[in-house]
This record gives sequence, C-alpha cells and structure tokens, in this order.
Amino acid sequence: MFRIFFLSLFFLMIYSLQSLAQQDSAIVWSIEECLRYAREHNIALKQAEVSYEIAGVNLRESQMSRLPSLNATVDYGGNFGRTIDPVTNAFETQSITSNRFSLSAGMPLYSGNRILSNIKRNQAELEAGKQNLKFTEIQQLNAVSEAYLNALLASDQLEALRKSRQITQNQLDQTKKLIAAGVLPENDIFTIQAQLARDEQAVVASNNSLEAAKLSLKALLNLPGEYQLEIERPDIDVPQDVDLEAFTFSRLYSNGVSAAPQILSSKARVESARLGIPVARSGMLPSLSVFGSLFSNYSSRTQNASISGIAFSQPQTVIINNEFAEVQFPQSQFTFSDVPYTDQLRDNFGQQFGFRLNLPIFNQFSIQSSVQRAKLGALNAELSYQQSLQSLSNDIQQTLAAARAAQARYQVALLSLRAQQAAFDNASKRFELGALNAIDYATSKMALEQAQLESIQAKYNYLYQLKTLEWALSDFSEPVRFF
Repeated sequence: MFRIFFLSLFFLMIYSLQSLAQQDSAIVWSIEECLRYAREHNIALKQAEVSYEIAGVNLRESQMSRLPSLNATVDYGGNFGRTIDPVTNAFETQSITSNRFSLSAGMPLYSGNRILSNIKRNQAELEAGKQNLKFTEIQQLNAVSEAYLNALLASDQLEALRKSRQITQNQLDQTKKLIAAGVLPENDIFTIQAQLARDEQAVVASNNSLEAAKLSLKALLNLPGEYQLEIERPDIDVPQDVDLEAFTFSRLYSNGVSAAPQILSSKARVESARLGIPVARSGMLPSLSVFGSLFSNYSSRTQNASISGIAFSQPQTVIINNEFAEVQFPQSQFTFSDVPYTDQLRDNFGQQFGFRLNLPIFNQFSIQSSVQRAKLGALNAELSYQQSLQSLSNDIQQTLAAARAAQARYQVALLSLRAQQAAFDNASKRFELGALNAIDYATSKMALEQAQLESIQAKYNYLYQLKTLEWALSDFSEPVRFF
C-alpha cells in the first residue's frame, strides 16, 4: 500500500517538474533578452574574450620584465661511496648529508631596447585584441538580430499562409452550398479541395522554415535544440520615403575606416608587427645585467679538531756524534666533534655580486633571420590591412546597391499587393454569385497569395538593408537595430 503511494508521489513529482520545465521553456524572448543572453553565453564571443585576456597577460609580463628577479634555492641530499664533500671539496668515502641555501637576484640594465620595444608591441597587440573583441561581439549580436528578424519573417509568412488556407476553407464551404443550390457544377469542388491541399502543404513548409529560423537563433544563443523558443512580435514600422542618396560612399567609407573595429584591429596589428623589428634587432646589440647572491652550506662530515693532550712516540735509535742513542718525539692528540648546523651556516655564509656583459658575436645568423622574419611579418600585416580596407569598400558598395534594390522592390511589391487584393476581392464576389468558375477563382487566389508573400519578403529585406545602412554610419558600439 505504502509502496504504491510513494511510487504515485514520485511520478507525480516528475510530471510536475516536466510541466514546470515546459512552462519555463515557453517564455517569450524579446530581442533585448536575446542580445543580453548572447553576450553572456555565445561561444565565439567567449573565445574572443579569452584572447583579449591573453593579450593583457602578455603585456603585464613584458612590463614586469624591467623589474629585478629574486629566487631562493634550498638543496638537501645525501652522497654515498667515494664522493666530494660539497663544503670542504675533499674526497670522502663515507655517506655525507649536505644542505645548501642560496638567494640570488638579477636585473637587466640594458638590453638593446628590447624590453621597451616589446612592451610597445604588446600594447599594440592588446589594442588589436580589444578591437577584435568588439568586432566579434558586434558580429555575433548582429547575427542574433538577423536570425531574430528571419524568425519574424518566417512567422509572418506562416500567418499569411494560414489566413490564405482559411479563405480557401471558407470558399470550400461556400462552394458546397452553391453546388447544393445548383448554381455551380459538382466538379468545381475538386478544384477548391486541391487548392486547400496545396495551402496545407504551404503551411507545413512555412512552419518548417520557422522552426529552422528558431534553430539558427538558438544556436547563436547557445541554447539546447529541444528548448521551446518563442519570440516576441514587436511593432515594425518600415519607412517608405527614405532618401538613400544621403548615404554616400565617401561618408560610409570614412566612418568605417575611423570607427569599424575590424579595421582598427587590423591597423593595430600593423603597428605590432612593425615593433617586432626592433625587438628582433635587439639581439644584435650588447646587453648588460647586474647579479648578486647569498649562499651557505652544511655537511654532516664537517668536524672541529681540538688538542686533548701530548703523547710521545715509540723510542727510536739514532746516531748522535757517532754514538747510538734512543729518542722520542712529542705528538699532539686530537679529539673531533661535529660542527653544529647553525654554526656551519654562519661560517660558510658567502656573498657574490657582479655585472654580466653579453656581446653577440656569431649566432649562426639566427638573429639576422629573426629580423628578416619580423620585416616580412610587418609586410604581411600591412597587406592584411589593405585587404581589410578593400573588403570594407566592397561591403559598402554592395550594401548601397542592395538597399536601393530593396527599396525599389518593396515599393513595387506594395503596388502589386494592392492590385492583386482588388482583383481577388472582385473574383470572390463573382465566385459567390456563380459568375466565376473555381479554376479562375483559385488562380486569382494564388496570385494574391504570391503577392502577399512577396510583399512580406520585400518588407523585411528592405528593413534589413536600410537599418544595416544606417548602422554603417554609427560608432559601432551597439549592434544593428531593426526595430
């Protein structure tokens, strides 16, 4: 009994959690929420942030290279068999335990301006990383805005097709009534039914397009594919009387050169590559550094010797004045004691101080090769910068042409929609009166449907091109705003 109760409670909790998850996943996202979420979770943006932080670490490392270095070393070990006492440098055949302490410091005094040039180069790299981060952020957020716009486009097209399907359904009901009244032949119903089937297929295909657009948006937001994303439908006002002639190539190009982050990043990398040449040349110049150290040793074999007394040697027979005599020689007697650990450290304490001058004479032409590589790197960076300017010029020209074409297409699409709507309204009235057959009615409806889809497509395309053009005159601090 209790087992059944707990099992029922367990499944009820799982169902409740799933329901809550579905409710949470059905939250409607606005464009601002999408952009904010992308700033925090977009993978490409996170990679750019990591690269920027690495550039900052490199700059701090080069700046800190002007400071002295200080290192402490502690050695402790044992030697066995015939070995050299590290304190007395005498050969010993016993086991020796030794301990060594050292504290060393060093500081460069002159390095051929390598440190200063390297700092300036890393500063340029940091600026390039900053602009690249900004470019990546704008690029990814623009992609989010574009994906959001595509989802709205697919949603509007789906809504238009659903309305068109409903119109066909209404006409099918009306056709059945007219056939029953004897106004239309029975064969006309098949034409309307075929049209309804085509409308149903169009709705399914449009719904698939909407889901694909949402998947693209979820990928940019780094959301799981199964997340049920719903987007907010903002009010979209598309201006129709914009004078595109005000957007001149010179204005757009000048603003891009001075403010576009991809251009500024490329320019900073040119400066960084140029500063790499003096860094490489510094290897040809002398370098001067100062060093010093403090050290002390301990050895388990170090002992103190003290005289404990005088003893005489064994008598020896010698000849003195041609006579034999016995003599003895006095000999000192010693006692040995281990030197205390702290006493050895005090007695063996030493200091070292000096200057080190390095004069490069011959290094297998490695320095010359480094200089040549740096020059080629600077040339390649300059070519990349020129290529980025050329890409900017091409993008601006394409954007201008696309905006003008989108404006003309939108205006024509509106005129066509009005004409097709009037024609369809007239066809509907004639069909209801029995003065128009089903085939002609279906043809008129299909023409209206095509005009509606074309006007929606032209509307969003014109909005995209116009807002992209306006954004190209901004300071690029924010992504393009479509609404």
